[in-house]
Amino acid sequence: MDNADRAQDLIEMRTNHALQANKAKFKGADIDEPYCLACGIEIPQARRKAVHNCEYCIDCQQEQELRRRQQLGG
Repeated sequence: MDNADRAQDLIEMRTNHALQANKAKFKGADIDEPYCLACGIEIPQARRKAVHNCEYCIDCQQEQELRRRQQLGG
């Protein structure tokens, strides 16, 4: 086995790990939260259908993501 084969095996292993981690996010019962947990406004049905287990309206979700990036230094 040469370096190219080892590199390909490593890429495949990491890809499979990432896929398994992503699948784990979607296991379990669906949460159909009609109201944003942060601000309390109703989450539009289209968003609840588009985003699996949606818990926040788009504005609050964006604020959370911005805070998370700032905490991580990004």
